[in-house]
Amino acid sequence: MGNTISKRNRSKKAKYAENKSEELFEPQPISSNDSTVRYSGGRRYFYEQNSLSLLPNDEREIKRIYNTHYCLKEIFQTNFTAPVKQQLHNGCQVLEFGCGQGIWSLDMAQEFPQSKFIGVDADNIFKKNEFENIKFVQANIFDGLPFEDDTFDFVSMRRLLSCFTMKQLETIILREIARVIKPGGWLDWTEYGFNMQNSGEVTEKVIKGMCNMMCAHAINPHLPLMLPKVLTYQALWKNIIDHQRLVVLGSQGGEMGRKILENSVEGLYSYKKVYLEFTSQDSEEFDKDLETFFEEVERFGTMNEWHRCCAQKI
Repeated sequence: MGNTISKRNRSKKAKYAENKSEELFEPQPISSNDSTVRYSGGRRYFYEQNSLSLLPNDEREIKRIYNTHYCLKEIFQTNFTAPVKQQLHNGCQVLEFGCGQGIWSLDMAQEFPQSKFIGVDADNIFKKNEFENIKFVQANIFDGLPFEDDTFDFVSMRRLLSCFTMKQLETIILREIARVIKPGGWLDWTEYGFNMQNSGEVTEKVIKGMCNMMCAHAINPHLPLMLPKVLTYQALWKNIIDHQRLVVLGSQGGEMGRKILENSVEGLYSYKKVYLEFTSQDSEEFDKDLETFFEEVERFGTMNEWHRCCAQKI
């Protein structure tokens, strides 16, 4: 399933940044008193044995993730695509895996007060909240999630592209997620990456460099395009549906397009440390390329694919 999101065909009711939750859930300052925290180039990174640590995990990055949450919500017109809305209204058990500060759970808990939400992350950066139906748990999936088999009716996970290698996803992550979902329960998996259309010369150079850098870390940069294939290969899922959105970046995509472009450039900048370690490019050239990337996207009306795949546990 797919369609193009631009300023010409967006719903009149959908206006970016007008969600009431956005005013309630501002990013929270992050504590640095943790042995797993390292600093490089003024950015905070989470380090542990199995972590790739390609992206920083600091207040600047958390703000970008918050912005991404609201972009995703408007692009897909919902926080989830699995057919679990009635269950959520009735009350069910929900897990957000890799929750960060938990913006998705906070937003969902407000909308579905009858359901119980648990957010899990390896890094203890959870936001304090006053919702009785949310609990945050620090846990490393490589040690096994601290839940019994068949616990959750619904699991959401998003933006795992830079967190795990393909081998880790296929042999550990998805199997452990499947273990804690009830038979007949649902998974929602959202990814977006580097598949661009209508891109300029420097944009293609930047994207190619990012893809090569990820491949060097055993990450498949085309994972967003492969979600149904990966889940099918697992043989643990049925009723697999891929929801695709082709998003127009920059001013040609309206207010949301401008916001997503700014967020995308910020995301590319977040990879700067790892990118420069991988390439022979210097910092000044990298910054100049990102400026040109922004200009080219605006000029050509570059589009980016976003994917949300839902699947039911067998």
